[in-house]
Parts: sequence; C-alpha cells; structure tokens
Amino acid sequence: MGMFDYVRVEGHPLPGLDPKLLDKRQDENESLAEGPAVFQTKDLENYLGTYVIKDGRLFRRIYERERVPEEEHPYHGKPEWDEGGEVFGKYHYRWVGSTRIVGHKDVDLDYHGDVRFYASKKELGLAEDRGSGWVEFKARFTRGDLEWIRPVE
Repeated sequence: MGMFDYVRVEGHPLPGLDPKLLDKRQDENESLAEGPAVFQTKDLENYLGTYVIKDGRLFRRIYERERVPEEEHPYHGKPEWDEGGEVFGKYHYRWVGSTRIVGHKDVDLDYHGDVRFYASKKELGLAEDRGSGWVEFKARFTRGDLEWIRPVE
C-alpha cells in the first residue's frame, strides 16, 4: 500500500466518466471528500499532497489554514478530550480539528512526464461494492503542457 498523493481534474473531460462527476463544487472548507472526483497517484511525491490538473497544466495545491479555538474541536468536552480512547491517547483527540482550510494557492509545476491516477469505481459512484474494480488514467505532460489524458486498461 504505502503513501500516495491526491489528484483532482478540473475542467478537462475524462474518457468514460460523466463530466458532472468532475464538476461537483467544493464546500466552504474545500474538503477533498466534498469536491470534484478525487483520484490517487503514486507517481508524484507520495506525501498525501493534493495536485490539480487544470488549464492544461499540473499544479500542486497548497492549502492555507487557520487555528480553530479549542471549544470548536470535535472532541472538546467529550471523554476522549481528557482520557483518550481505546486506540489513541488524548493528544490525538485534542489535535483532531485543530486547524481548518481557509483557502489555497496552486503552484504550477511545469511538469514533464506521465502521471497515472486511479480511483475505485465505488468511490466514483460507479459500482455497488469495492470488488468491482478500478478506473485508471494516464496524463502526459510535455514541458508543462497537458498533451492528453487516456484511460489505462
């Protein structure tokens, strides 16, 4: 398994996928789960970063965050806040929700090469169960410009 990065595709059709899947609007916190379809890749830095293919280029998305007051943390006032839980200690529960995303900037990588990215059909809403397979694509960038995106069989 190991680490991976996230890939979003904005404004570019993906063969075989409904364009509406890529056009879901992001919520106010820019949550990955609520935004456009999110894929994974192991072809970039593998640090759980977010990359975006848009405007015919590949960008690294850098999120801007702010601290959240303790009383707004999801576990504040609950037993886990003071005692921890069965698996994690109290410091984990105090850390969860300690920041929120307030914006982002996209940095053009001027990427040259191929990037393969994939998602399960279930994650894309194309299947009932996890055993139904993957959807995988390869994007080719030449001196920073997107040449094409093709499905991988």
